[in-house]
Amino acid sequence: MKKPQALFIEASNCITAAGLGPQALTTVLEEGRVCAAPAEVANTGGLVCMISAEYKVTGSFQKTLFQALQRLWEELSQKLSKELKNDLASSRVAFIFSSTKGFIEDFIWQSSPESIRKLADPFDGICEEFIQTNSQVHWIHSLTLSSACCSSHVALEYAQDLFSTDRMDYVVLAGADLIGSFIYSGFDSLKVLSHTKNKPFSADRDGLQLGEAIAMVLLSQKSETSNIKIAHVASDTEGSSITRPSVNGQGL
Repeated sequence: MKKPQALFIEASNCITAAGLGPQALTTVLEEGRVCAAPAEVANTGGLVCMISAEYKVTGSFQKTLFQALQRLWEELSQKLSKELKNDLASSRVAFIFSSTKGFIEDFIWQSSPESIRKLADPFDGICEEFIQTNSQVHWIHSLTLSSACCSSHVALEYAQDLFSTDRMDYVVLAGADLIGSFIYSGFDSLKVLSHTKNKPFSADRDGLQLGEAIAMVLLSQKSETSNIKIAHVASDTEGSSITRPSVNGQGL
């Protein structure tokens, strides 16, 4: 078996309920500030951590995601060296977009049982528009990837495979999820949402809070400047159930 290729993180950025950038999120966590608010997508009283309206646009979720990704890329690009920018213009670069696909209301509700299987992936257009807008990068491959809650993990594993087989020099990996009534109602029906406060390490915690986030990472196959390296990424499945591990804990 070929040894997995390491992934070097050249740059990264994100938008969360705490604001723009990883520092904003880190500060909120360190100070213990709460970013949750009553859910606007349902009247059940649950709390969610939603990205501020200043980072969203009026219209479909595709427009919101594209504009957020573009903003992340522009800010991320400003931090890149001139040499790295030139390298992106002449090397083999892939764009991978990963999402659990929770917020797909206008894809589902505007479709009929007859037409939905004929429609393109709702995220394909985001990838295409992003690549066309940033044509200074030498894109040779793009992909949308969805494998529920482990989507970003599997995307990292796919990037690792692209590097291990020497099919790519750089990968721009984006991950995003917005909250809509479809995903909210699903978690609420499982009775796992907190209606009080997010307290993951408390003995009396009463559930989780859904959160919105959009993140972007620039990965390289080889790097002389990055001091952040992911040595190995792997995923596995027991073949027990689509949505849960084996009840006897064999996989653990």
